[in-house]
Amino acid sequence: MTSASYILLVDDEPYNLRLLEELLALEGYNTRSAKSGAEALEYAQASRPELILLDVMMPDMDGFEVCEQLRADALLQTVPVIFLTALSDDASRLKGLAAMGDDYITKPLNVELMLTKIASLLRLRQLRQAAYKEQIEQQVQALQQAQVQARQQMSAALKINEALSEKFRLFVPEQFLQRIAPQGPETIQLGNAIESEVTVLFCDIRDFTAIAEMQSAQETFIWLNRFFTTINQAIENCHGFVDKYLGDAVMAVFDRTQHHASDGLSAVIQISPSLGPAQPVSGNYQFNRSHSHRHGPAYRTGCNGYSRGQPSHGHNRSWRRGQHRSPVGGADQSLQLSNNYQRRCDSTAA
Repeated sequence: MTSASYILLVDDEPYNLRLLEELLALEGYNTRSAKSGAEALEYAQASRPELILLDVMMPDMDGFEVCEQLRADALLQTVPVIFLTALSDDASRLKGLAAMGDDYITKPLNVELMLTKIASLLRLRQLRQAAYKEQIEQQVQALQQAQVQARQQMSAALKINEALSEKFRLFVPEQFLQRIAPQGPETIQLGNAIESEVTVLFCDIRDFTAIAEMQSAQETFIWLNRFFTTINQAIENCHGFVDKYLGDAVMAVFDRTQHHASDGLSAVIQISPSLGPAQPVSGNYQFNRSHSHRHGPAYRTGCNGYSRGQPSHGHNRSWRRGQHRSPVGGADQSLQLSNNYQRRCDSTAA
């Protein structure tokens, strides 16, 4: 056995202690001797032994009681204990087992048997410690790997979330997104309906089909994009945002608290030069004049519907931008009346 093993000897007879010290010293063990149970507990708590040779018959506190107190100590409860006693009856052996002793050697001592049992218990203790250490290391390694995987998954999720958020913003106006998800797109919850008073505006191009048939698709795309850019600028200037493009029509929403109705009217006024006889009061006129010079007669546009109310966004099974309630219905009715009777309807009851 390795010379580093430290064995605590406990016996009230000095002769027995000296004998054990000499025998174990010859085997390369380090020993310390205690002459009573109280002294043994004191020494063990001061320096944890790797094994204890414990006499049973001692005054004040016998070996069984010492062993019970060792097993009650969280730091000492796993230290191997070998009882040394002249008691050879079964009742004493059972009492030793009940006190959770590891082995039981009767006196007079069989030295070879005692040394073999000591070596066996120390070796078994080392194997158990090595197995426990390996188990702890494996658990720590598994925990570290789990933490690395968790960080990687979190990083990947954040990247995906950022990418989705960027894609989301390509299709949803930032102003609308701030209303429904001020803390980011990932906070949108299905079934959470949101209601607030806004103003909705429809605007389209008169006779769009006829105009589109008079020119190539490429030319239509070019001036249609320029037109939408001009309309969108006017809407943004008035604190609104384009909710969607419907062919040649634009649906805009104005949601500024207590100002959305006036914002919507301001947008109509900025767009209005394109509703009738051209008047050089806005960028729309400049664009229309440019288009007329290059492509023929200027086109006409109409603000077909204008209404305000409390729209709701959201559904218990899906979420869509544009699930508006009353204001869109009112504005859409205005659009239908305007188209059916071929008259402009600049605004409806607000």
